[in-house]
Amino acid sequence: MKSYSLLPLVIASFALVTGCSSASSDSGGPVIDKLDVPATTSTMTVNGQSGPGVILTLTAHDDSSGLTALHVVFTETNQDQTISIPNAPTQLTGQKIELVILNAPKGQHAVEFHLTDVKGKSSPVFDATITVP
Repeated sequence: MKSYSLLPLVIASFALVTGCSSASSDSGGPVIDKLDVPATTSTMTVNGQSGPGVILTLTAHDDSSGLTALHVVFTETNQDQTISIPNAPTQLTGQKIELVILNAPKGQHAVEFHLTDVKGKSSPVFDATITVP
């Protein structure tokens, strides 16, 4: 087990870009429709913290209750970082989320993403690899 910490994740603005929920019979909970995760970090400054970072682009929906959080899990350390989603929208379209990953060593890092909703349901996991050069 590696002894470093990938904590904390720092979020810049999470200026909500929402769309209207479409009528749907989907009541199974949150769904990540699309998540763009850059393969390689670049140096970023977010809320006064500098380090390797990425800008995610998230499109998701939950027609039954509303999205409350994006979870970012570093599989090497099993650390779950929760990013709150304000106002529990039922749809996000092209939402930009800036992350700075402090104390991350160089190399590839496996990361899992999932959403949770008002009812406590989780979306299926979206896997990605982020490389710190």
